[in-house]
Amino acid sequence: MSVGNRAKLSDLCKLKLHLKRLSVSLSPGFKLACCVTQTLHMVKIYAIYRKHEEREFIGISGSLNVWLINVIKGDFSVTQISIGVRYQGQEIYLSAGWMVNVERFRDSYPRLFASHMVNNFTRVCYSFDTNCVGFLESKRGFLHIPIKKGSSYGAGEPLTYMHVKIIQDQASKDWLLQLLKDNTQTATVGYWPASLFPGLTEGASTVEWGGLVFRSQLSPGPTPMGSGGLPALGYSSSSHIKLVQYISKHHGVVNPTSLEPYQPDPTVYGLSPLLKNSNAYGTHFFYGGPGRRS
Repeated sequence: MSVGNRAKLSDLCKLKLHLKRLSVSLSPGFKLACCVTQTLHMVKIYAIYRKHEEREFIGISGSLNVWLINVIKGDFSVTQISIGVRYQGQEIYLSAGWMVNVERFRDSYPRLFASHMVNNFTRVCYSFDTNCVGFLESKRGFLHIPIKKGSSYGAGEPLTYMHVKIIQDQASKDWLLQLLKDNTQTATVGYWPASLFPGLTEGASTVEWGGLVFRSQLSPGPTPMGSGGLPALGYSSSSHIKLVQYISKHHGVVNPTSLEPYQPDPTVYGLSPLLKNSNAYGTHFFYGGPGRRS
């Protein structure tokens, strides 16, 4: 899709939200693939690595290990990469990865998603909803398709990965979501328009990789993160993110050797040390667990 067409779509999406705020009714023909704005009154538990450097980042990528797990309806489990900034008193993050969300999709299959979040999920828009401004899909056949051949806990079979990249187009300043397909070809799934995210025009200040669980305050639990296995179980049974990289304005593609762990409740979900080697895993780490306190 051309830069001009992208701008037109984003402007229409922006107009749609503006008219909604003014309580102006829209004709049935005025439809766009935007996403829903919602407030999530849920417990959010992280196990991630992150790095902060003011306005330094123009991209992030990682190969996410995808698992078949059982999640209770009402809760959902996410593995993602995120890139964000603090702008005019608000934290804004763009994210992509896989999630299991039974309430939304009515099954336990993982799916690719895209989202943006404001101020610690006081407002979040997912690509699978249709009522607010956010991610614009430009290539069909990737988002929200059930992944039925994901990794299975303790199965001993080849693991499944999803190589995801969020990168800023330096001409349009849009943020593109890309997938590495068949380990050779890059497919651009869609984008977050620059016109809707002015705070990110000059680059991002934070990059993050890892797992996140949303639990209802009434959930009987437990809710698994990643594979549902703890990091100590290793490659065949513990979820991991490999080929961790970010793109710096001044240094290009970087394989980080030092990142900040963020794990508010290590008694529920584990996070391994950051690992580095020269084989197919590159910079990587293990994370997650069954969701029970150890």
